[in-house]
Amino acid sequence: MAHPAVTVAVLGARNAGEVADNIAMSQAPVRPAFWQELRAQKLVDARAPLPGGV
Repeated sequence: MAHPAVTVAVLGARNAGEVADNIAMSQAPVRPAFWQELRAQKLVDARAPLPGGV
């Protein structure tokens, strides 16, 4: 998600309300500890850039 080529992640939405919810949630900050835990669990490749240079 932090790779410069990624500008947005589009998730399936079935109606306008879900689109609005997705937009609102995409504005929520993601704590650095979350990214670190994903990496620790090997859910994010060690070579992948993370937001904020975590």
